[in-house]
Amino acid sequence: MEDDRLLSLAVAVASERNLQDVLQTIVRGLASQPGVALARIWLLLPGDICNSCFKRDECRDRTKCLHLVASAGTPIHSQERDWSLLNGHFRRLPLKTYVVGVVGATGKAILIRDVASDHLHLARPEWVHREGIRSIAAHPFISRDEVLGVLATLTREPLDERAFSWLGTFANQAAVAISNARAFEALEQAHEALRESVARSSAILENSLDCIVTADHEGRILEFNQAAEKTFGYRRAEVIGKLLAETIVPESMRERRSHGLMRIVEAGESQLLGRRMEMIARRADGSEFPIELAISRVALAGPPIFTGFIRDITERKRAEEEVTRLRRQLELENAYLNEQVKERLAFGEIVGKSPALLEVLQQIEMVARTDAAVLITGESGTGKELAARAIHERSARRGRPLVTVNCASVPRELFESEFFGHVKGAFTGAVRDRIGRFQLANKGTIFLDEVGEIPLELQGKLLRVLQEQKVERVGEDHERQLDVRVIAATNHNLKQDCEAGRFRRDLYYRLSVFPLELPPLRDRVPDIGRLAAHFLDLAAHRMNCPDIVLTNQVVEQLTAYDWPGNIRELRNVIERAVILSQRGPLRIDRVLAAGAPVARGGHGQPPAGVGEVSFPSAESKVLSSEELARMERDNTIAALEKARWKLSGTGGAAEILGIKPTTLASRLKRFGIERRR
Repeated sequence: MEDDRLLSLAVAVASERNLQDVLQTIVRGLASQPGVALARIWLLLPGDICNSCFKRDECRDRTKCLHLVASAGTPIHSQERDWSLLNGHFRRLPLKTYVVGVVGATGKAILIRDVASDHLHLARPEWVHREGIRSIAAHPFISRDEVLGVLATLTREPLDERAFSWLGTFANQAAVAISNARAFEALEQAHEALRESVARSSAILENSLDCIVTADHEGRILEFNQAAEKTFGYRRAEVIGKLLAETIVPESMRERRSHGLMRIVEAGESQLLGRRMEMIARRADGSEFPIELAISRVALAGPPIFTGFIRDITERKRAEEEVTRLRRQLELENAYLNEQVKERLAFGEIVGKSPALLEVLQQIEMVARTDAAVLITGESGTGKELAARAIHERSARRGRPLVTVNCASVPRELFESEFFGHVKGAFTGAVRDRIGRFQLANKGTIFLDEVGEIPLELQGKLLRVLQEQKVERVGEDHERQLDVRVIAATNHNLKQDCEAGRFRRDLYYRLSVFPLELPPLRDRVPDIGRLAAHFLDLAAHRMNCPDIVLTNQVVEQLTAYDWPGNIRELRNVIERAVILSQRGPLRIDRVLAAGAPVARGGHGQPPAGVGEVSFPSAESKVLSSEELARMERDNTIAALEKARWKLSGTGGAAEILGIKPTTLASRLKRFGIERRR
């Protein structure tokens, strides 16, 4: 082996920067030396094919092994074989196996001068003999006291100590070249990653919809992206190096903002960092506009650098102002409509000044200020729901909901779910959680209309909720605290129902802390004219019949009528009369005649045109309660037969009688009326 050629090879290897080029230069250069049959390099790398390695059973540490990475040589026999291939039998060698593995594990070079005389245990002795291999030299690649790999040189001429030493010197220089090549590759990868990062950052910076402005601690602009150029009207070259206070900060704010970044630097962590702020900025033409700004500090060595993310919020501010304007307009319109609703709704306000009504209103004012339970009684159509609403609206709970429940319309099997709520899966059909009426009325008021219709077996559950102010949903195992005021209403005589065992006495006393009885319309004769005028105004407005006039004669006719259906009947009569009259004086003759009314004695003679109405004289017989009940029952049956047993809707018995369908259902139950088959 020639020393000068080996020295030239070392120089060539040192000039390479790419790791693969370094490795190939080493093995090809050695393979070209006189007498060299094969040169191979293994590098110490993590284990990767441990399960298929031919030495896996002898490998104790499978975390790393020697990988064949470069090979070159000249075969004598089978010259078609390519000794540069790296996927042969010895592509992986565990440490401490064979000569190469021992050198890799110990870091000490090994020379075998004569393969035949040393009586070695060779893996492929026939190959060694056939190719005329005489000597094997294995040198470690060591850099900074770390074994990088192994260089193996197989020669057809015996190697002496001098040649072996020269190979060791070459291996040391080659190890430096390998280490440098690895460092160069790592540096190049870092540079490439940095270039990609810079390219991505530049693309993000330039394509960002937000303005991005970077400045140093003195407030001098270092970066100005395209969005900033478009928003502020400056070219990037115009503002780089200039102070923020001289460019994008308005004159009125320059004194306050000129040292803002310096204050951040002096104070260290500042409340400004990372928080979005709204302020005013200035464009190149001097115009000012609102912006949203967020400042972040760039973590670099040396003086701090700050990046501002700026968004023009002119359109957002304009939209917010428009929303505010529309909200105010909507509030005004709602206030106006609320007033209109109060004026136009049939039961929007309590109309009348009769002594009987004034006494009720005084009681409403007194009880409204408390949280006492109220039981409103009276005939159907006297305005019990209106009284309940008046109590709620005059109470401290008026800002919370008034939840109305018609107890007569709730099916027996759904009573608990309707009143107390249920959870999903509590029963068949419970496909989702449902809040009950009591929980919906929390902090407000619940109005139990027709409370006398609640089945007896369910009254105990209602009583428990009223007493404890706690509710448990169906299917749930814990109670929820409530704060609900209860107002109940009925047209039944609950005292009699208690005596008859149809209503729980303890529930009655719980509901009737403050009983309030509404007078029938026949006891409010002075209010009939006012109510008629009120209902006429509402109906005429709704039906677009503004030319109808309420005459004194009509008021006298209305006053002479007994109004068994109370205020509801009066309203229905007025609405039907408006439909029939269309314009001019209001006519009620046909309306009253169709209802077969019972006149009140002693209030004047019947007006002309009411041919089917007979008014009893003052000497007429006074009827007993049983006779009145029998008459009411007969009248109900007559209405049912006239309506062909249709209970509700247009032309139904409830409409003919001027009562609610639920009231009619209650009356049928009370009188035991059933349709004849």
